[in-house]
Amino acid sequence: MDMPLRRAAMEAGHASTNVLRDYLALALAGLGVSIPSHEYIAGVLLAAAGASVMARHRRDGRKVWAILGVAVFFATLTAIAWSAFEITFPVQIGMAATGVASGWIANFIAQFLNRVSSRADDIADRVVDQVVPEKRSDDE
Repeated sequence: MDMPLRRAAMEAGHASTNVLRDYLALALAGLGVSIPSHEYIAGVLLAAAGASVMARHRRDGRKVWAILGVAVFFATLTAIAWSAFEITFPVQIGMAATGVASGWIANFIAQFLNRVSSRADDIADRVVDQVVPEKRSDDE
């Protein structure tokens, strides 16, 4: 490849990388994540790795994708909370710990939703009783 063409191709590659980095930084800022994007990506990858290891260790293969999704979600929440609490050690440690715990978090959420769905009628009756009071006999 001719030198000017190679230089132009490299500059175009750097420009697209910078634009992608800018969009990622904007998306993270929109989510409320105030750490640099490279630290966020490292933390998410550590969380996903921890979640995958724990899911494989527990032989939980059917739920790996759900656990990975929970790991990424809660790792993002950890990154948001990290700066709010001004914790001094690296955010990736907390994000990785959240990823390791994501299997238990996913099971807790599933059990909670199962209990809510089994008691949905009772919950709906209580909400309706609170929002719409019973009709009194003197209102007739």
